[in-house]
Amino acid sequence: MALPQGRSGFSIVEIMFATSIFSLAIVIVFNLLSIAQKDMKSESARYAIQGGATSFLDRMGRDARESSYAYIFAGDWLASNSGGLVSVLVARNYLSASPSTSGNILAPGISDEGFAQCPNPACQWCCFDPGTGPQPSYPKAFLTRQIRNNPQSGVPSLPPSGTLLSALDWKGRLYSNRRPGEACPYCGAALEAEAFLGGLMLFSPRKADNSFSYGGPDGLHAQWESMVFYCPFRNQNGLSEIRRYVFHAESLAVVGPAPSLVDLLDFDGDGIVQSPPMTGENGAFVLDADGEAFCLVNRAPGSNVLMYTRWSATAGRTFRIEVDRATGMADVNAAGGAFATGGTVQVRCRMQRWADGLSDFDASTFENNPSFYSGGTDFNPSGVSERGVLRVTFQMDKAGPQWSGSVETVQTTMMRPRN
Repeated sequence: MALPQGRSGFSIVEIMFATSIFSLAIVIVFNLLSIAQKDMKSESARYAIQGGATSFLDRMGRDARESSYAYIFAGDWLASNSGGLVSVLVARNYLSASPSTSGNILAPGISDEGFAQCPNPACQWCCFDPGTGPQPSYPKAFLTRQIRNNPQSGVPSLPPSGTLLSALDWKGRLYSNRRPGEACPYCGAALEAEAFLGGLMLFSPRKADNSFSYGGPDGLHAQWESMVFYCPFRNQNGLSEIRRYVFHAESLAVVGPAPSLVDLLDFDGDGIVQSPPMTGENGAFVLDADGEAFCLVNRAPGSNVLMYTRWSATAGRTFRIEVDRATGMADVNAAGGAFATGGTVQVRCRMQRWADGLSDFDASTFENNPSFYSGGTDFNPSGVSERGVLRVTFQMDKAGPQWSGSVETVQTTMMRPRN
């Protein structure tokens, strides 16, 4: 009797079924790999911007720690000395192309910078959610300065005793990768041109060789040798970044000893550069010049330079520096004194760049955390304040439209100067 023969292959139906299962498995594997790759890219992008933010804060933190509270200027700043009565005429966190000289009216923001700002105070991005749905709140990055970033008009000679807040200090979410007129990705409101641009200047005791300079009667005090500027700038790729410019006083030396900032800015020769909020024995502001200013200046269409100047008709001296934000070249003019330049000279500042994709930068020497509404109640209306510190808030978005609003870091920190 013949034995039954075994099967030697698969049917068409079995082959098609197996192929379908295998194809489905391949698709699932590739989908999982794609998801994993996207997650890895997202995490890598997040770590990249956080790393850039950390590097930037580390550098600024060292500058602030080595500086002094009296020599840190954030935004528009204008002080005036009339017969020994010193007034702070303008002091705002935010730079503008033409800062106001008194009162509460601020000039428009910087032209040709390209930032867009959400004007909606109830935007989901900046709302506090107590669990019952978003509640309207003031925009974030709400920073004020009690002494030097609130306007004082008239002739006040003493620092104000209270915290002065103005609606003009509020600032909504900025975008560097969107333009005015486009929709806010969070609430859909039409974005407006930015209101203000952040900027910062401080004195540093570091020389060009990075050595720390000591001076004063006992030789143990910091001697101011350089000016450090921080300001956002839109680069040739259309993205915004933070830039650091350093002007060294010794760069003005031609022959003989090199000057320090004290040589250039101490107009009464007592070895101290006097500037509010420094006060005398009676608690009044002191300023050894007729005036002092820090702001932006329009030098050409689309070209705004960082400017610091002080002047004294009595001493017959002036000092003025204008830093081109695009090139880092500085026009310096020192008139009078042992280190007069004899006109305007050009000096190249050292320039560093961070945070490609920067979308917001604010600095203040008066800490004020945002207030918010919850259930119609205004919480923390005056913020949390501490004098004698530098407060910095900035935001970075991962560069490129594919990351728009999806990968971002908001950093806020408090830095304490040496004195």
